[in-house]
Amino acid sequence: MSINKIRPECLLPYSTQWTVPNGQEVAEALRLAGFSCNAAANSLNLKKNGARTIRKWVNNESHIPYELWFKLCDLAGLLDPDEPDKQEKKKPIPRDVSGVGYITKEGFIRYCRTGIDIPLPDDFKEWDNPKFN
Repeated sequence: MSINKIRPECLLPYSTQWTVPNGQEVAEALRLAGFSCNAAANSLNLKKNGARTIRKWVNNESHIPYELWFKLCDLAGLLDPDEPDKQEKKKPIPRDVSGVGYITKEGFIRYCRTGIDIPLPDDFKEWDNPKFN
């Protein structure tokens, strides 16, 4: 399977048009990122049984949540660098840094580090709180 086999609707921003990726698409994103299940679990900040959770996504036993799919696609280089929300990206997200999703003033979802002494990003509008069926 190649990048062309990941359906375009799986790479859309979160909306009613976004389609949950199937197990083969998750496996392809993992391959492109160079991740084993354990490495992906660490990079996606999954806690106990994280590798098992990823195997469930790959085996179509459960669905990957959008925010984790977005982060995996970002780490795998699947997101379009010509999109406005990616043009400002200076370097990839370090794999040992955790973050949270937020919605920009333009409506894009990005990840940032948070903490008491860390200011909010300039384009911050609200925290991302996706609702899954």
